[in-house]
Amino acid sequence: MIVVARYVVKEGHQDSVVSLLRSNAEASRQEPDCLEFSVYRDVEDPVRILLYERYTDEDAFQAHRHTPHFLNLVEGQVVPLLEERAWTRISEAATPG
Repeated sequence: MIVVARYVVKEGHQDSVVSLLRSNAEASRQEPDCLEFSVYRDVEDPVRILLYERYTDEDAFQAHRHTPHFLNLVEGQVVPLLEERAWTRISEAATPG
């Protein structure tokens, strides 16, 4: 399962948020069911951040959302510095027929 998160950071907090998200990504990659976790910043609009995450399944994603690093870094420190936060969960499309 893939998760794509899109954040819009409050002006002036971009570097702090990116640093926190990189720390979260590093810790997340140590989770046994996290297959990939990358942090991207929009080239033309640096207040826009994209997270690309891959997990073995929905349960792994939900487990990630309850880890100490997620609760501390993302919920506790990043979220207060955001203007917007949205994510999409994507699974592989079944083959027709």
